This record gives sequence, C-alpha cells and structure tokens, in this order.
Amino acid sequence: MNFFVKPDDTIAIKIYAHQNGDQFEFFDEPKTSDDEPLSFSFRRPNYQDSTAILSVAQTFVNGEMQLNSVILADQVVRQLLVGWSLKDDNGDPIACKYSNVAQANPELMRMVAQKILNVIKI
Repeated sequence: MNFFVKPDDTIAIKIYAHQNGDQFEFFDEPKTSDDEPLSFSFRRPNYQDSTAILSVAQTFVNGEMQLNSVILADQVVRQLLVGWSLKDDNGDPIACKYSNVAQANPELMRMVAQKILNVIKI
C-alpha cells in the first residue's frame, strides 16, 4: 500500500452552466442540450495542504474553535485548483490562476468548492 499523495494526483469535477439571458445557473447534470460543461481539476491534498488549509479556516467563537466554511472553501480553491476549462467570450482559454478565480462568478466558484469538498478529505 502507498500512503503518500503523489504531486500529480488530481481530482476532476464537472459542472454544467445554463445561460438564461444575462443570468447563469449551475448544475451537477445538464438540464438542456445547450448547457455548457465546465471542468475543474484539483490537486489531491496531502498532509501539508490539509494543515495549511485548516489552520487558516479555524476561528474561535466564545473560546471554542470552529471552522469557517467560507474561508475553508476559499482556501481549498486557492491552494488546490490546478486547472479549468473556462474560456473568454472569444473562446480562448482563461489561465487558471487566483486573480482570475477572484473575478469569476461567485455562484459558480461556491458550487465548485462545494463539489470538491464533498470528494476530498481535509
């Protein structure tokens, strides 16, 4: 048995985007044939990643430690997202870097974070 996480070990998730006018909706499965599949690739977390993510996401309320779910989700995306299929209006790939993540649709990125948190163990 190998108990170590390989640096190139990744997890892929897919989300479907549906556009209705200027609004977007995001789903686990396509609702129509026009829905666009969006792929996201995350590096599998190792112990160092887990410790770094959890240490930033913990807060203390009335002396009790709690995990802040918003910070946890943000840290997972910041530290583990390594690729995506997002493109600009001209169909050109958008670089997967945090400055672009910060400009992404918040509803999309929350769903991405939720999906990866359902798959990985931090």
